[in-house]
Amino acid sequence: MVWLSLDNNLRADRLFAAGDYTAARELYRRAGNEKRASVCDEMLLENRYLDARRVLQNGNYAKARELLEALGDYKDSENLVLSCEAMEAAELARTGEPERALELYGGRAILNSASFEHGEERAGKVFALAAKHGAAVIALAIDEEGMARDTAKKAAIAERTVAFAARFGLAARDILFDALTFTVTSGDEGLRTAARDTLEAIRRIKRAHPDLLTVLGLSNVSFGASPPARKVLNAVFLARAVDAGLDACIVNTANLLALPAVPDGMRRAAERLIDCAADDGKALTDFLSLFTDESAKALLEGREEGGGEVPAEE
Repeated sequence: MVWLSLDNNLRADRLFAAGDYTAARELYRRAGNEKRASVCDEMLLENRYLDARRVLQNGNYAKARELLEALGDYKDSENLVLSCEAMEAAELARTGEPERALELYGGRAILNSASFEHGEERAGKVFALAAKHGAAVIALAIDEEGMARDTAKKAAIAERTVAFAARFGLAARDILFDALTFTVTSGDEGLRTAARDTLEAIRRIKRAHPDLLTVLGLSNVSFGASPPARKVLNAVFLARAVDAGLDACIVNTANLLALPAVPDGMRRAAERLIDCAADDGKALTDFLSLFTDESAKALLEGREEGGGEVPAEE
């Protein structure tokens, strides 16, 4: 599953600003086909040009319907799903904008997101809303104690989420569980096993609940590294995550390096870093040392013999 987001695409921004929603939908449709996208993430409630949140608050349902029908046409949706930001539960209960959006949208939406950070009451509001409107929910590996870092805690929150969602009539297949990953390139000793823990958590979760979908914000794993290093680590981590059972990831596909384009030495160094092969931090220093000279940067920023082609930035 590919998560398509054109929120930072200048052409899409211009179309939205001009109110040309039909052309905007066509842009999403073409991009979705080219990138085999399954989810259209429009950040509905916070888009800086559409300001759909204000439109809904003002009761301008005709304009909101025009937008939603343009992005998720009832007859020609190309299987794209609308992803809506679910605001904090207190705001959700007070204003109801997410529910109004769900009432207007003709396809199946994904509510992003629910967690137990503030207890079960807030999470329950999101799950109840999803059950009422046939939406799916992104659930995060966060509970009252904070974000889960180790494998056992991530798996335990996934188990709790499945059981809790069932109380609202939602099945495991209605949930996209984000086991969360943290950067392994910051030098923080407490995060050295972050990538490995996430991969093992995904394996455990999929073994326990094969129908539960898993999702990750892929680039978090490389936060803080240089762009060339991030491209390599993201590519290797994605391949490992898919092998572990990852179903979907949020990623800029225009900036994603194909695994065959990663030189063997860089791939092996990235795998050692992911596996935390050296607990003294040497795996990180060895990996980062590969990206200090201009030849390594050139290999990843263009075409080099044996290196393959790297997609250009949008």
